[in-house]
Amino acid sequence: MRSREANGETSNAVDPNSNSPSVKHLNLNGLCRSREEIAECYVEEIVLPGESIQSLSELQVLSLRSNGIQNFPNSVLQLTTLITLDLSDNSLLTLPPEVSQLRQLQELVLDQNLLSVLPATLWELRFLQVLKVASNRLALPPDKVADMRALVLTEPEEKQENSSNPNGLTTLNLRSNRLKGHIILGNYGASDIQRH
Repeated sequence: MRSREANGETSNAVDPNSNSPSVKHLNLNGLCRSREEIAECYVEEIVLPGESIQSLSELQVLSLRSNGIQNFPNSVLQLTTLITLDLSDNSLLTLPPEVSQLRQLQELVLDQNLLSVLPATLWELRFLQVLKVASNRLALPPDKVADMRALVLTEPEEKQENSSNPNGLTTLNLRSNRLKGHIILGNYGASDIQRH
């Protein structure tokens, strides 16, 4: 991998009880400058030294879009305060079962990867509300969707302000996968899902 300077953005909030600012949002999108460079420049592993993990102890949003990442970065699993994780537009083949360690995760964006299956442990994320896995290689819908008794798909503008389902998946995007079988999703795309 060629070394690249990250053109990321950070958003800091100062903790009054600490001498150093804590990072809440970290954008490391597009470490490779263009799609043509991704073939030559890809991120095989992201390693965060112990002192980096400490400085990211309050990180809530991490975006690693468009980096040619092939393997899920295991060091991300140490960022247990993450609420949003965006790994879209990479080359991920698998999502590790340990993703369930990100217990605070509410939004997981995995669009435009090479995923063919999602781990069952994903459903242990009780705060997960948004799961986007469009343009992957999924042949079967995620296990949890198959277990639901009924799905009512609505347009986003019809979404109620006070959802009666605060601890469950509300948005699932499966567009442009290889889904087969008896799948009726209505407006197949950015669908809101409500359990009855």
